Amino acid sequence: MTDLESRAFRESVFHIVSLLQSDLDARDHPKALTSLLALKRAADLRAAGDLTGFLACAPVWDEIRTAQSPGEALTAAYSRLEEAHPGGETWFDALIFSPKRDSLWREVAAIISEFSFQDTDPGAFSEMLLQFYREGPGSFETPHDLARLLAGLLAPERGASVLDPFCQDGTVLTEAAREHGTRGITLYAQTPNDHSRLVTALNLLVHNCPDVHIATGDPILTPSFVQDDRRLTLFDRVVGTVPAGAMDWGSEVLQHDPYVRFIYGVPPRTSRDFAYLSHAIASLADGGRLVAVVPAGILFRSARTEKKIRANIIHKDRVEAVIALPPRIFPATAVPFAVLVIATGKAAERQGRTVFIDATGLFLAGRGRNILRDEDITTVLDAYTSFKEIEGFSAVATTDEIAENDFTLEVSRYVLPVEEKVEKIDLDATLADLDEVRRKKAEALDRFLASVARLKETRR
Repeated sequence: MTDLESRAFRESVFHIVSLLQSDLDARDHPKALTSLLALKRAADLRAAGDLTGFLACAPVWDEIRTAQSPGEALTAAYSRLEEAHPGGETWFDALIFSPKRDSLWREVAAIISEFSFQDTDPGAFSEMLLQFYREGPGSFETPHDLARLLAGLLAPERGASVLDPFCQDGTVLTEAAREHGTRGITLYAQTPNDHSRLVTALNLLVHNCPDVHIATGDPILTPSFVQDDRRLTLFDRVVGTVPAGAMDWGSEVLQHDPYVRFIYGVPPRTSRDFAYLSHAIASLADGGRLVAVVPAGILFRSARTEKKIRANIIHKDRVEAVIALPPRIFPATAVPFAVLVIATGKAAERQGRTVFIDATGLFLAGRGRNILRDEDITTVLDAYTSFKEIEGFSAVATTDEIAENDFTLEVSRYVLPVEEKVEKIDLDATLADLDEVRRKKAEALDRFLASVARLKETRR
């Protein structure tokens, strides 16, 4: 097995990069490098006997290495991988292995032939690929530690359908599949552009997710997963990071939304996050669960329309949990975030109640961003599962109590800091102790003065 952290592997990768840089446009370097490495891993797993999912159509690497035209062989290999999945979606059309560069592909394929990825952990492998992509244009990072927390909260059952309508790189979906088994879960992703579609597809390839569907476009203006012209496809689980920022989400076009997504109220023009949250909620099937990372402001902003939407969601008893995340959980931003868990069918014991969890202090400080450790994720999941109050960490509030708090979902309003215990002082006993100290000091002084007097007498 090739050690992804070894000096030899890194030097080989740098050699490949230098070859690609000499012959390709700068924007094509990450695509070529990551797609070739991902394909080699698929070929290694197929050679080991795994013929499920993507791997049922994975190539034999030696056939690519020795092909008369490696470029044509690579293009054909990715076409077969698309054919392994239903729906006819095209995910790898941005990968162009021109036969005019066969000498380049042959040299790179020979170097990659020295790698063995058969036993490489898929999480570590996909993280490596994403690091290469982040060095290129349009990069975006979904922290794996946060993805593990979201997957744990999502907890899809076998046979569930899972949608990420705001998918950037597929990390949350692959963590959900890896956490609960890739078999029996159908994954759906809507990505904003062709770049994120390719990243997501490669990530799902690395994890060999057997039943996936990837679409491209704005989920508000052009939702891809629909039953007809008037109904969204409904999913058992919806997950993702709600896009933030004061941008027009298409409010003029969708004042009369054909998909009836704004039943809690039509968001203002610049309330992009409320518009996308409304889409995510509308995509839930009965008994479904939404786990959404949201900018913290969505929990308490007091603008009239936004407050009305939040109040309507609360009145419908949809809010199951609110989790305040640690600061700097995303790189390159100081904006605070929270996790909002929405349920369209709460368990009987949770109806009319919401658990608030303050996880702001659960992290390991790191360079660029703070990190959720395994024990931090476990602590949050335990608090969500138990649905109990823990002093200074979690609190349970009723719908009426939230209404009394002006429909704010800000965690600090419900989870109060632990008061420092002040030791009670017995004043009388303390004063008596002071008198005793003074008495002993006076006696000591008298003895000292007596000693000095005797010393003087002796010297005379």
